[in-house]
Amino acid sequence: MKKLLLLLTGLILLGLTSCKKEPAVIELPEQTETEASITLTISNIVEFEGKLHLGLYNSQEAWELDIENRQAANVFRLERPDVTQENQQIVFEKLPAGEYGFSIYQDVNESGSMDLDAILNLIPQEPYGFSNNFVPVLSPPNFENVRFTLEKDQALELEVSLIQP
Repeated sequence: MKKLLLLLTGLILLGLTSCKKEPAVIELPEQTETEASITLTISNIVEFEGKLHLGLYNSQEAWELDIENRQAANVFRLERPDVTQENQQIVFEKLPAGEYGFSIYQDVNESGSMDLDAILNLIPQEPYGFSNNFVPVLSPPNFENVRFTLEKDQALELEVSLIQP
């Protein structure tokens, strides 16, 4: 069961890695910035090397398109900080109010993409996680599973615990 879960999760995380075909991109309405912010704490970091790939999505359509096409072309904000400690904080500032979701993986070897198993090329071999600490079971998470609401001028604090392969 764990292998099947990891297999399906691999499909999801490919959205934060490079793709071979032309990315499918949607146009979102222009949004005004506010003083809203998200302080994201990534916990359960076991290896203190490589980079975190943090994809912040702000629409269900963007999330689903990237998951379906295994790309990161529609991510609202993408951060790639170095991994330096067990619990690492990243602040996203000047965000418009709305609904958001995070897709995260740790690129331990800094290959630029999520390492997957050698047999099926689907099972994640590097740590990953989603907002709401959602753990996929038999299917990739949809936006409803990972979304949260950010109010105008809110300072939101979230934590995502990485799932170790």
